[in-house]
Amino acid sequence: MKKIIVFIGSIFIIVFCLATCGNTEKKWQEEVLLGNGQKMWVERTAKFSSGGELGGPGSLDDLMSTLTVISKLDVQPPPVWRGSELSPILLDYDRDEKSWVLLATYYMCDVWEKIGKPVPPYVQYKSVNNSWVRIPFDKKWLGTSANLTAGIVRNERDVVTAEYKVLFDAGSGEKYRKIVDFSKCE
Repeated sequence: MKKIIVFIGSIFIIVFCLATCGNTEKKWQEEVLLGNGQKMWVERTAKFSSGGELGGPGSLDDLMSTLTVISKLDVQPPPVWRGSELSPILLDYDRDEKSWVLLATYYMCDVWEKIGKPVPPYVQYKSVNNSWVRIPFDKKWLGTSANLTAGIVRNERDVVTAEYKVLFDAGSGEKYRKIVDFSKCE
């Protein structure tokens, strides 16, 4: 009888680990409010591995995320964003520059160190010839509200409206809701 209990217990632990660890993918559509007041829709995906010690804290490692504009626009849409370790939090069209801008931030301090310890903690990209090119952060974005959902893991919806994001992101850290000037990794 004891061997049966140990065997069943072992099977339970293996099934639990397989169910809670490994790679996961999420896909959703998100409404984005641009700086000029227009709204557009994007499709997002996020692949991440989850893990951690049994009975200990869980962990998530961002493997890859994508962002694709699916709305018809009066300007050329931005290139598809494909990135890892960084979380896009703002996408907007700069009519003066006639290009798209994407701001991304990080979740883990080791990523902050890997990308050069930027202060404020954002990486800025500009669309050039249908590609994203990293450029120096422009302080004109400070104080701007983020218009992309940062909390991939907590997002359980397939469709996220701009109105829902205001409620959803209320639990996120300030650097994910608004472009702010932090001077250190938090």
